[in-house]
Amino acid sequence: MSHKKKCIVITALISAVCTLCLCFIARIITLSDIDKLSFIIQTSYAGEVDSAKLTEGAAEGMMNVLGDPHSVYMTEEEYQAFIEDMEAFYTGIGVEVSMQENDMVVISVFEESPASKAGICPGDTIKRVDDIAVSAETYKEAVRAMRDKEKKEVTIALVHEGETKTVTVTPDTINIETVSTKQYGDIFYISIRGFDSPTEGEMAHAIEKAKQCECTHMVLDLRDNPGGLLRSAAAIADMFLPTCDIVHIEDKNGKQHDNYQSDADCITMPLVVLVNEDSASASEVLAATLRDNQRAVLVGAKTYGKGSVQTIIKLKEGAAKLTIAHYFTPGGYVIDGNGIEPDYPVAQGEEDTQLQKALEIVKTITNPIQK
Repeated sequence: MSHKKKCIVITALISAVCTLCLCFIARIITLSDIDKLSFIIQTSYAGEVDSAKLTEGAAEGMMNVLGDPHSVYMTEEEYQAFIEDMEAFYTGIGVEVSMQENDMVVISVFEESPASKAGICPGDTIKRVDDIAVSAETYKEAVRAMRDKEKKEVTIALVHEGETKTVTVTPDTINIETVSTKQYGDIFYISIRGFDSPTEGEMAHAIEKAKQCECTHMVLDLRDNPGGLLRSAAAIADMFLPTCDIVHIEDKNGKQHDNYQSDADCITMPLVVLVNEDSASASEVLAATLRDNQRAVLVGAKTYGKGSVQTIIKLKEGAAKLTIAHYFTPGGYVIDGNGIEPDYPVAQGEEDTQLQKALEIVKTITNPIQK
């Protein structure tokens, strides 16, 4: 090759390299800080990089920095579990748990569930799930182990009435009834444990049952109800209310969205609603709108105070649950951070003093509801 041709080839190579470098620099410059950091880590970090975990960590970090306990990142596994919960079925052992001072405490056990058959009871403290020692740091991991669809059995070490014991439980698909009923003479009692997709239909069935029993009064129990689907709570409010406002929703700019209203058709039995400190979110909306519209009085303890609305943002892997608005009662009361004071504050006792008070009060009222 002649000297002239060599010079041309070298010049072309230098030009190509320069072009690539300029493209690389341009790409870096135009990226956002988060994308730039991710790009540099993946191309320059002197170690193994799991791109999926990198993205997951970034998403989780963005949600955490908001400082909102209701805005969270969910892994794909957690997202699927969330969807199952909203449909009122899931694979697991059949318990609801919460962390209380670094202890995993059983809040409730579903009837005929694997946990119930194994003798697990509300109030038990779960210390170990398989080889996972339960703590605040391992809580999610332990819950996932109890809901693992691939597991044939789960070994659980727990404390029951002061005694330590170990049980083996086989996870199963569990259908959760969100509405349960009882009858106290001519008083019809309905308990709603959460507002999921089937709840509206279950509630309509319960009301028909109350009519068939020819009951004259009703107690609606929303204690320990953490909320759920707002549209479900609004639909149930409509069953009790004539034409009126149910709830107002406002975004960060004060713009109102999806304000729910009821129609004229409703059940007219005198009504008392039971609430406590674990009645939250959609259950607070239902309790507040029934009182604001003079349809019920509230008995029990001050509610939790969650008045925010979340939306689910599905990502390529996992999802984000983000607070996008707040809701207000028809009377304009702000539930978020405040909770709802009952008309009749009653401390809970061993004999369910709150329910006893509700059964007593409901017999003294007529419609429209008056104290």
